[in-house]
Formats: sequence, structure tokens, C-alpha cells
Amino acid sequence: MLLRKLCSHSVTKTTEQQVLTRLNRLINNPNLLNAELPSVNSLRAVELQRDLDRVMQVRPVNEEKARELIRQLASVQYESLGCGEYETIRLKQLLSGTEPMRELDAGLLGASVQKVFVTKTGVSLLMKNGQLISGDEVS
Repeated sequence: MLLRKLCSHSVTKTTEQQVLTRLNRLINNPNLLNAELPSVNSLRAVELQRDLDRVMQVRPVNEEKARELIRQLASVQYESLGCGEYETIRLKQLLSGTEPMRELDAGLLGASVQKVFVTKTGVSLLMKNGQLISGDEVS
């Protein structure tokens, strides 16, 4: 069973029921899913942009230095892009076209959940967009 592969502990009926409950909550309200905002390297991007602005203000422009800063800035901005927004849109479309389940659907589980965490307080789902879904809270 796919749930066993995704789960951090052995699967019980309670675990299965909690996974089903969390997925059904997302099916009923796909807008609970949110894309993570790219924030990786944002400070570095600001510093590089500031450096580039300084280089561009000095005449004559040091073209070699400007090109290098532009490459570095593009690299940092590219690294900060994730697939979270794409995955969030895909998950919302997938879930909004699905009826609430009475039992787990392996296809939906595999298409939407990356990992299932079982703790003393309950089950959390790490969705394919990187968002963690636990109990009544979404983070």
C-alpha cells in the first residue's frame, strides 16, 4: 500500500483515518493550499542589486564588473524560484475536481502527498508543494 511507503511509522486504522480526514478537508477547501513565497537568498539578491546599481552609476561603466554582477544576480534569483507555486496550482486543480472520499484513493494520495508524519499528537501531511497539513492547522 502506498500509504506505508509515505508514512514515517507503521500504518494503523487511526493513521489512515486521519490522512483521509486531512485530504477530505483539502478537497472541500482547496484554497487551504498556498504556495510558499520565494525568500531564499533574497538578502543576497538585494545586496547584488545595490552593487550593480553602484557600478552602473559610475562613468564609464565597468562592463565586465556589471556583467558579472548581472550573472550573479540572475543566478541568485533563479535559485530562489521553486516549484511550490506550480505544485500548489496543480494540487488545487486536482483536489477541486475530486469528490470527498470514503476511503483513501491511492492515486490521489500519490499525486498530492510527499510524506506522512505520525507523531504523538497526530498525523501531518507534507504536500507536494511543500506545505504541511496537520490537525486543524495548515502551515
